[in-house]
Amino acid sequence: MNETIHTSIDDNRLPVTLLSGYLIRQELVFVGQGLNQSETQKALDECLLTEEEMLEGPKGWRSLPDPFPLWEIAG
Repeated sequence: MNETIHTSIDDNRLPVTLLSGYLIRQELVFVGQGLNQSETQKALDECLLTEEEMLEGPKGWRSLPDPFPLWEIAG
């Protein structure tokens, strides 16, 4: 099977990937009252890897700290 992969940035500055003619897209959506956009953006930005960390690959990534607290499920 010969698959063509093409990735670009759309008008909304979102990555767009075409795989064999199918549009593939990933988005994070946060819905809720009183959400603080700047704090959410800051927390997500802190999760981004540096170029050096990217080169370490999955083995190196496992040693990185998790910046998010443990989630508690109510119930």
